[in-house]
Amino acid sequence: MAIRIYDLAAAEDDRLFSPYCWRTKLALAHKGLAFESIPWRFTEKDALAAAGSRTVPVIIDGERTVSDSWTIALYLEDAYPGRPKLFEGPQARALAFGFKQWVERVIQLPMLRAVILDIHAGLHPKDKAYFRESREKRLGNTLEAVAADQDKSIAALRGALDPVRRRVIPLQRPRHPVPSTRPGFRRRDHAASGRRPSPRGPRATAAARDDSSR
Repeated sequence: MAIRIYDLAAAEDDRLFSPYCWRTKLALAHKGLAFESIPWRFTEKDALAAAGSRTVPVIIDGERTVSDSWTIALYLEDAYPGRPKLFEGPQARALAFGFKQWVERVIQLPMLRAVILDIHAGLHPKDKAYFRESREKRLGNTLEAVAADQDKSIAALRGALDPVRRRVIPLQRPRHPVPSTRPGFRRRDHAASGRRPSPRGPRATAAARDDSSR
C-alpha cells in the first residue's frame, strides 16, 4: 500500500508547491517508496488533527502518522533500513540537518520576497485571505510592499545561494553527476532542491518560496 502524504496545493489539485512537502517526496522517491499525494490547503487544518499537526507534510504509513519533513526523513530511514540510505551515518545526518537550517534561515526570506504575490495569485480562493493575513503579520508589511522591488529580491536570493554554487555543487559535479548518489549529500540536496517554484508566475521559476505550509 502506498504511503499517503498531505501535500499543499494551489488552486488546482495537481499544482503541489510546498518545499517542505517536496523534501518528503524526494526522500520517498530516493528510497523507492510508492506514495500518493492528498491535495491539502491552508484552511483545511482540521484534516491534520489526527496527526497533532497544523502544517504539512504529514504522511500516513499504514497505522503510523508522522509530521514535519525532517521527522519524516528520520522515520523513513529507521522504518526502511533495507532501502537506499538518506544518511551515511551520524556525521552525514548532522551535516544534512545543518544545511537544512541554513536553507531555512538564509534562503527562505529572499525567496519569499521575490515571489510572494505570485504565490497569492495562484492560491485557491478560500486560502487567499488566510495567506495574506498570516504573511503580512509575519513580515510586518503588506504583500505589495514586501514585493515592491522584485528585481532586488531576486538579486539578494542569488547572492544568498552563492555559497551553494561555489562550495557544494563543485564537490558533486566532477565524479558524481547525480548529487543524491553521493553519501552524505542526499538530504542536503533535498533541503536545497525542495525550494520549489511558486504556484504561478515566471519569476517563480528563478526563485522559490518560503514555508507555504504554515
